[in-house]
Amino acid sequence: THTFLLMESCPSVDEMVAEYLTFRGFSATALTFQQEEKDDKMKGFQVDKIIDSLLQTIKSSDIRALKSLWEFMRSRFFSQLDVALANTVPKLEKSIYRYYIIVALVNNHADRVAEFFSLFGANIQNDPDWLPWFAITYAREPRDDPVFAIYFTEHWMVHLVTSLRNFLRQVFASIARPMLLNFDAAARERKRMVNEMTILREQVKTLSTENESLKVQLERARRELSARDAQSPSDFVANNTSTSPAMPSAEPRHRSSTGEEGKWFKEIISRESADDQFNFRVVHQRVIDGHSAPVTQCKFSNSGETFATGSADGTVRVWSTAANSNKSFAVFCDNSEVTALAWDKTDRFLLYGLKSQAIKVASVDDKQITAVLTDIPDRCPLINDIQCSPTTPVCAVALSSRDAVDGELFCWNFHHNRIEKRFEIDPMTSVTCITFNHNGNIIVTGGSDGMVRMYDLLQQSCVLGWKVHSSPVVAVQFSRGETTVVSVGADGKIIEKGLHNYSVVEMSLDFDKILPNSTGWNPRVRFDVTMDLLLVSSQRGNVDIFQLSSREKLFTVPGHDGPVLNCDWVTHTSHTTVLTTGLDRAVRLTELKGLPSNGFEAN
Repeated sequence: THTFLLMESCPSVDEMVAEYLTFRGFSATALTFQQEEKDDKMKGFQVDKIIDSLLQTIKSSDIRALKSLWEFMRSRFFSQLDVALANTVPKLEKSIYRYYIIVALVNNHADRVAEFFSLFGANIQNDPDWLPWFAITYAREPRDDPVFAIYFTEHWMVHLVTSLRNFLRQVFASIARPMLLNFDAAARERKRMVNEMTILREQVKTLSTENESLKVQLERARRELSARDAQSPSDFVANNTSTSPAMPSAEPRHRSSTGEEGKWFKEIISRESADDQFNFRVVHQRVIDGHSAPVTQCKFSNSGETFATGSADGTVRVWSTAANSNKSFAVFCDNSEVTALAWDKTDRFLLYGLKSQAIKVASVDDKQITAVLTDIPDRCPLINDIQCSPTTPVCAVALSSRDAVDGELFCWNFHHNRIEKRFEIDPMTSVTCITFNHNGNIIVTGGSDGMVRMYDLLQQSCVLGWKVHSSPVVAVQFSRGETTVVSVGADGKIIEKGLHNYSVVEMSLDFDKILPNSTGWNPRVRFDVTMDLLLVSSQRGNVDIFQLSSREKLFTVPGHDGPVLNCDWVTHTSHTTVLTTGLDRAVRLTELKGLPSNGFEAN
């Protein structure tokens, strides 16, 4: 993030500095600043341009320019690195200078090789790794020599450039940003807050309208109640025998305020408002093509303005939710099926897992890979879930064996590209799904053994667990107040567990049994923001919307010509957008109207 922000902010800040110097009359300083800006060795912290500069000095066999640029970066940036990154500097330096020698020999510049050894000979003559290289100019065919052959291969050169690019990205990501460069970040934050305030105002207007409607319904219910109370006791009992069989006597209704009267009063409001709440309809459905194989993953960004899809064809595509946009604006290609997707808290980075046992971090803004995690063991090759912390550049990763009897759970800092925490997993089980709490200090997981477990990231241990399902847990989520945890089993059973009073609410919904596929448990169940609605994908080509408080299926969103492999949804002020992907290689965006907003929470 720092690298991108520095690159983006530098030009505007440079202009402000030059303008200020001119305004103050510091003409000589302004001219010097402009000249040094033109000669900027860091190229605005754009890694690819820095690498191009390094490679250009190598291709032109200019050892002094190469030495000057590398020593500048070493003194300015590499001297402040932590131990893990600092140990990489001498290894990269050695490889870069060896690359210089190889390129000089290929271009028949033996004199430039001799210049290199005259410049560095005294410093490297006692290094055993460099001793064979003093004889390279005397070898008849260095590319056929076993000592040097590997350095003439394209594979080694590509690997060097890739390693250098990843290293510089990590270095620049850890740079402390000067206060001047915070202007753009502050402007973006201000814009985000303005947008958020606009959305909140719209929500207030909507809630006000709903409040007025409820007042009308309440007044209607009171009038009906008064009319019933005005009847004679005998008439009242006779007229209500079918609807109120539990009434013990013919006393006027208003004398009871908490018993059957309360139930009856709530039922009136529920019956009168049900039609308004459940008036579902599809406003628009859009089909988006782009993948050449089944689309296994999909995920809205946190803002809901973009979404990502991943496919068995090895591509991850990022799309805009705008109605006039049917083309992906970022594409990341690999040779392996995509098995998991996650957005970071800023929506600038997209994390995705691959069947080839790797997790990659993609910068959506500059459309490049910024980090890769390959430390995934063969015993647990499946990436079941990736979830990003809401507060830090850390994600929780769940791995499992193909038979789900072995697993791993760890936290990965994807900015520094290091695993920070590993958690012990009970034997004969694996983690199938993960969720964070609001501050990123707690994660709750669902297991293939039907257990729900809570982990404290500070203590780095499991602090709570409960067995509530007889089948694997396919979804888990904190309630809105984080006083309960709701979990969904593959068999349709839903459990809400209280974290303070340990209460349990259990229900069953009639949806298709969820089975694992070759890449593990796809997240085919999604809660909405109210935690009262559940979106469930189906093998019949549609997705169903269930309401937890009523235990009913409210609506079915059709569309696909085969099983729906994944789904997600996002709620806006005036509508809800449902995202589905399927075996038919299609991506569908469906806009719905009329979703209810009740809550579901145990006492």
